[in-house]
Amino acid sequence: MIAGVRISGIGHLSALGQGKAALEQALAGARLPQLVFRNVITARGVVEVPVYQAPEVVLPPEVPESVRRRMPRISRMFHATVIEAMADAFGPGAPLLDPERIGLVVGTGLGCLDSANTFHRRVILDGAAGSSPTLFANSVQNAMAAHLSISCDLRGPTCTVTTMEQSTFGAFRVAVDWIGNDSADHVVLAIGDALVDFNAYVVAHKPEIPRELNPRAPGCTVVAGEGVAVFVLSRDGTPGKSGTCRIEDVQLCPERCPDVPRVSVAAFGAAGQWARYQRWIGRPGDEIDCHAQFFGSFVTGSAIETAIAALRVSRDGLRTACVQLTDHGEAQALVLGP
Repeated sequence: MIAGVRISGIGHLSALGQGKAALEQALAGARLPQLVFRNVITARGVVEVPVYQAPEVVLPPEVPESVRRRMPRISRMFHATVIEAMADAFGPGAPLLDPERIGLVVGTGLGCLDSANTFHRRVILDGAAGSSPTLFANSVQNAMAAHLSISCDLRGPTCTVTTMEQSTFGAFRVAVDWIGNDSADHVVLAIGDALVDFNAYVVAHKPEIPRELNPRAPGCTVVAGEGVAVFVLSRDGTPGKSGTCRIEDVQLCPERCPDVPRVSVAAFGAAGQWARYQRWIGRPGDEIDCHAQFFGSFVTGSAIETAIAALRVSRDGLRTACVQLTDHGEAQALVLGP
């Protein structure tokens, strides 16, 4: 069990829009995302693939135009959402009292894959002349984390976690441990992924392309999505907002589901996935929460599922376990409490 760590700020960006209000409206039934379509070139021709795409973000004016031009889309998504979460935790425009005690953890499943592919494609086709320093920097998740820490004046420890669908709760574990071992008083925890060509390309080769994501369906209903959730984790007694909810535990390989009133899962419409969750949790499907239809299918969608769970815990006080199962049977769980 973990004592003395709270979520004091939340930022969100997905196909629903930006901000906590967009999540609240979706939970109230007032908002659903709109599908957009990408044309994917395959061996059998151009295939139209539906995706859930987040809106373009507006960066603050203090980010120079020369910097904005060079930032890949995923960096802009992370940057805008980190600023939102920090404003939620510390107040808009509030100076950071002790930036040396604020750490940063970036979690991502696929990271800067599109930029990496573009960089390598140019080198393969054009040789050394095609090597772009900007593309090289944009192709590495560590560079994105470094840019965030410098631009947001976060001078504590910095770490990047890139372990596919295990990135969300692995990143939470790092952030919680830093507070527990007194490496930081606050940790800005930013988790997410942008749509990459790989997502649409895989779906384009399915015999039937899903047009509606239903994570509870027995067959595959995957509709690629994207998004970022940012959490400011704070030690009790430190300056900042009193908190959205508390983190009671982060379990990276539990043998069974935590025994709490509510369970929220990171299902995203893979074939047979919902049945696997029901078996592992030991509850019928109507007693398990999942909101992937709000933001789409992507490996770190569990971060947005966790943001939704945190908002619900802050509202009703019901202890909640957020659960992630991998295809090879490993489980991860995060327990939130009031």
